[in-house]
Amino acid sequence: MKELAKRGHEITFFSPFPETEPVKNFKTIVLTGLVEEWNQMFFLSSMTSKIMEQTLAHENLHGLLRSGEKFDIVLVDRFVYDLWSKR
Repeated sequence: MKELAKRGHEITFFSPFPETEPVKNFKTIVLTGLVEEWNQMFFLSSMTSKIMEQTLAHENLHGLLRSGEKFDIVLVDRFVYDLWSKR
């Protein structure tokens, strides 16, 4: 995603983790409070569906959707790989 931003694309990225290094054209909307709950789940199959459910219901996501901002493409990663990379 960051490479697309570096090439001039405007990227809006949802993550439970704030960005540590800003990248031009790359906006992160932090999904606060989700990691703490996810860390309490034990089974991957139930966790994956719960993660997607919580992500799609998050107030920050809905705020952006109500904002009227236009997008050329929306990508959703259901496995939330960045969660595992921060452990």
